[in-house]
Amino acid sequence: MSVEPKQTVIAGGGPDDYLEVRHVVLRGTNREIGRAIAEIALTEFDSRPIRAIDPTRARATRRYYHEHYPIHEQRILGAADAYGIDEDDDAANFVGLPFLMPPLPGCSVAYVPPKRCEKGSGLVSRNYDFPLEFGAAPSDDRLAGSSSSRGVKMASRPYLFEVYPDEGYPSLYFSQYDLLGGCADGINSEGLTVVMLADDESPARYPAPPILTVGVGLHPLQATRLLLDTCATVEEAKDAFLMIKHYAFMIPAHYIIADRHGNSFVWEWSHLQYSEHFIDGDGETQVVTNHLLHQSAPANVSVESDPGWTRTRLSRLTEALNRAGDGLTPQDLKAAHVCTRFTKSLARDLTGDPDANPSARTIWHAVYDTEERSLDVSFYLGDNPDGTDRRSPYQSFRLGA
Repeated sequence: MSVEPKQTVIAGGGPDDYLEVRHVVLRGTNREIGRAIAEIALTEFDSRPIRAIDPTRARATRRYYHEHYPIHEQRILGAADAYGIDEDDDAANFVGLPFLMPPLPGCSVAYVPPKRCEKGSGLVSRNYDFPLEFGAAPSDDRLAGSSSSRGVKMASRPYLFEVYPDEGYPSLYFSQYDLLGGCADGINSEGLTVVMLADDESPARYPAPPILTVGVGLHPLQATRLLLDTCATVEEAKDAFLMIKHYAFMIPAHYIIADRHGNSFVWEWSHLQYSEHFIDGDGETQVVTNHLLHQSAPANVSVESDPGWTRTRLSRLTEALNRAGDGLTPQDLKAAHVCTRFTKSLARDLTGDPDANPSARTIWHAVYDTEERSLDVSFYLGDNPDGTDRRSPYQSFRLGA
C-alpha cells in the first residue's frame, strides 16, 4: 500500500506574502508516512539526510530509535526508501530531514484550564514568533543535506500535518525545520497538546555554541513529536520526558504540555542540562514565554535587558488573561493574545521609540481545544503601513476518526 498525500495551500503563497502554509493529510503505516514526508522534503526543498560525521554515533542513533522510539524508526525506514539509501549506511543519518534551519525564535503560550472556559474544555493559545531578518537559511557544512538552494526564507514554509498512522496516536501538528520528525506544536487524538518554545535567556546569559550535528537521542522538535505519538495524559508525558535522552541541536528549549483532563506542566532543563524541572499547573492557568520559569529573574530586569522581551511578554499575557475573566472562548484568547504579538506597534509601545521595529513577527497564532481535538489558526502574511501586521483569517481544523 502507498500513501497518497492530500496537500492543500491554506495561507499565503502570493507574491507579497511572507509565507506559504500547506496542510498535508497522511494515512497509512508509519513507514509509508515516512516515505511520503521524505518525498515532500526532496521535491520541495531538495532536502537530504544530514551527513553522519561519526559512524559509531550513527549506529548508536539507529539503535536508540529501535529500542526507545520504534514509531520513528519506521518513518526513518520509509525515508530511506524514498532516497534509495540503505538504512544501515553509516554515512547517511536519517534522524530527520532538516529544511530552513533557524536561529532563535520567540513565542508565548497560555494554557487555560476547563474551569475557566465557556464549554468546559481546556484551551492552549500559542504565538509562534520568528525573526525575519535572517532571510534564507545559511549553509553550514555540519548541516550537509539541509538544502536551502532555492533561497526560501526561514520559517516561511510551515507544514500543518494531519497524520493517521497504523501505530501511535493520530495527530495534528505544525512541522518546522525537520519535516520527518519535527513538531513545533500540536495535538493528538487523546487531546494531549504539546508546545515547544525556545529558551532565549540561557544563551544570552550563558553563551555557548550549538552542536549543529546529530546526537544520540532526541533533539527538541523530536521530543515534541514523541509525546504526540505515544502519550495520552500529562502523567504519561512526564514519564516519557524522564526517559528521553535529550540533546540540543541548535537551541535550548522548554515545553508546555496539557491534557483534556485539566492538567498541565512546563518542562525545563537547567541551563547546563544538569537537572530537569517540572512546573505543575495544578489545574490553574499557566503562561510561558522564552525564559526558564524555575530560575529566578536576573537583578534589575528592564525592557532593554530582557531578551526578546520574554519576561515583559509573560507579564502582559498574564494580565490580559486576568482581565478577560472566566467563561473564556477561543475568540477571547485570540483577542487577549494580541498583546504579545510581535509587530512594529508592539516594539513602539514597549520601548517608546516611534521608529522601533523588532526583527521578529508572530508567524502563527493557534488556539487548541483539548476536548474537541481541534485547532484555530491565523498566519502572518506581511506588514501594513501603520505598523500592524497583515494576517490570514482564522481557519479551523479538527482531527477525525
